[in-house]
Amino acid sequence: MFIHRGVANFQYLQEIGTSTLASVQFSSLNSIPNEIKEYLVRLSQTQSSESALYQISNLVAEWLMDAPNEYQTFFAGYIQDIPLINSRILIAALSDAEFSTSNRSLLSSISSFLKSTDKRLAQTAATFLITCGGTLGRNFLWQTLSTQELPHSQLVKGISELLS
Repeated sequence: MFIHRGVANFQYLQEIGTSTLASVQFSSLNSIPNEIKEYLVRLSQTQSSESALYQISNLVAEWLMDAPNEYQTFFAGYIQDIPLINSRILIAALSDAEFSTSNRSLLSSISSFLKSTDKRLAQTAATFLITCGGTLGRNFLWQTLSTQELPHSQLVKGISELLS
């Protein structure tokens, strides 16, 4: 039986109640509603239906908007371990929900998608950083653009100029 790495990480974090990200304690990780836990497990698996991914992502985004900041830190690691299309859809759902964050871990994690060879994922990450990350998100975007070679740098620059 094949278990995706993200599912294993999520289950591990549930069992021990901690995150390896910045050694942040997640003693309340078990307070994530069971329905959301199921959605997170489903997002960590390969799905063929984009419409199902959008539905699940919208529900997770709605939950995350009201969740405590430490869940955003958990989410920063989680989003790195799921399939890229699922990450893209989840990031898009957060942007569409007008999610707002100043969580450095989450913004850093999403800024890493700017380096993706997947044009849509890089575009979605740039949009998220500008629309959801405020000044800190824009700083992450500009820092990445100025210090790293990106496969779709012209697209990312264009988005940032359009949305700024």
